[in-house]
Amino acid sequence: MRLRGLDMLGVALSTACLIHCTLLPLILALLPMFGSHFHLDEKWHWIITGLIVPVALIALFTGWKRHHRNIVLKLGAVSLVMILGAPFCHEWLGHIFEECIATAGGLMLISAHIINHKTLHQLGSKCGCC
Repeated sequence: MRLRGLDMLGVALSTACLIHCTLLPLILALLPMFGSHFHLDEKWHWIITGLIVPVALIALFTGWKRHHRNIVLKLGAVSLVMILGAPFCHEWLGHIFEECIATAGGLMLISAHIINHKTLHQLGSKCGCC
């Protein structure tokens, strides 16, 4: 898979995480309407995180090795720490704050992938190799 395609996969996965994080509080508020017929599993965060982290690490680091834009690594690192750390904030700060941290991390990760993708595209158009 081409590196820029990996960035687009990273954007898609991060967007799925973002949708999950923003819609989860609404779904939780509506749960009483469903009674006991609806079960929301917290494993979703770890499943999507298990997909997001390797894609982000491969795409962002490999892209950085080609273009050396430190903002990509900085945004990526901070966003991954936020996404990975958000569930551990639940006990201390509550569910809403946990979702806010994960959502902000998701937005930052999407930004890192987009910057990486655009920079690789510009680099490719200058050298004629992509």
